[in-house]
Amino acid sequence: MSDTYWHYIKDLIQIISEKSLDAKRDAEGSKSDFDVGGLMAYYEVLGILQQQANAFGIPLAEIGLDKIDRDRDLLGLAGRDLTKTASEKVD
Repeated sequence: MSDTYWHYIKDLIQIISEKSLDAKRDAEGSKSDFDVGGLMAYYEVLGILQQQANAFGIPLAEIGLDKIDRDRDLLGLAGRDLTKTASEKVD
């Protein structure tokens, strides 16, 4: 792969990672379903990027995907636990 493509991929991953953290801040501030949906979209995109890197034998650290833990960094919104289903939240 040429250096241009490699740098493009690394820059794109960095931008997506930064925007995902922005989306988390937005979702925490507003609590709107739209903002939470945007956050979950970034969560899914980062998951696909990580899965594909693993499938192709690309170390996550080489492309910057080791710098964000999507479960730790994107879930855990204040007042919402997105890891539980609706039935698990009922007391």
